Amino acid sequence: MSTPKLQKCPLWKVLPPAYRGFQINGCRTPGCRNFGVRPVVTPGVPDASYRAERSGSTFRLRCAACGRRFSLLNTRSLVVELDRLESRNGALDVPGCPKPACVNFEKPITLYPKLYGLFGRTRSGRQRHKCLRCSTVFLFDDEHRSVSRKRINQPLVRFFTNAVPIRGQARISNIEIETIYRRLPFIWKKMMQFEERKLQRFFSLKKNAEIRLHLCTDGQDQLVNWWSRDRRDPVQLSTITTADNLSGFVFRTDLNFDGATGPAGEHFEELWNAGDYNLPDPQALHDRYEAKAFLKAAL
Repeated sequence: MSTPKLQKCPLWKVLPPAYRGFQINGCRTPGCRNFGVRPVVTPGVPDASYRAERSGSTFRLRCAACGRRFSLLNTRSLVVELDRLESRNGALDVPGCPKPACVNFEKPITLYPKLYGLFGRTRSGRQRHKCLRCSTVFLFDDEHRSVSRKRINQPLVRFFTNAVPIRGQARISNIEIETIYRRLPFIWKKMMQFEERKLQRFFSLKKNAEIRLHLCTDGQDQLVNWWSRDRRDPVQLSTITTADNLSGFVFRTDLNFDGATGPAGEHFEELWNAGDYNLPDPQALHDRYEAKAFLKAAL
């Protein structure tokens, strides 16, 4: 087999843009003078430190100092993934000071613990926190006490954990479907708080003693009816879950669905305005979402 011929191409056309001040594309050879040095991206002006090469549909970055080639990576995707891992899949993604005029505004307590202090508890036992800069007192979430009645919430939790369909829940418990949907955000927040406490307890025990885990990882595919006002199409969702065999505690579940994208049309319009369609497909975010079946169902 013949090796594909390398072709030079303008760096500014193929280099993924920086995101939130990060640019991970550069020389990765320790000891090279370009190690950690960002490429200079100026239309029409070549960079003396790097050059872009293309082999078929694959783009690579070549260091002019050490001569090594590196695959181009999407900086935005990496930063989003790092944020997710730092918050332990969202379990520790808690807010900070809610006052916009404060310098601690939206600085998470988990990342900046010295900026906040404890300020007693509510009548229901929830912990209050106080910003040490502006003295604002706040809670971790904005849950409503009116939806905390055990008579409704406890059976719903059992139904959800045993995969009972929502219409089946309504028939068994004699609860209106609209009420079940209203309780979903509250139950989700409680489950995330439960996961947070379990993770904190696990990591505190791990510091003091060696813990042996019996982990099991399994993947499953589920067919769901993706309902809309115009059509009802079966959509396959795939999950990969890791759990402890002895306790049954689920450490992580990954679903091939990104609920943070929002409405599909607005999401693709945002990518278009950000210039994502000017990037080559392997490095562009739109290549991650654009599938014929997805666009057919969403648009």
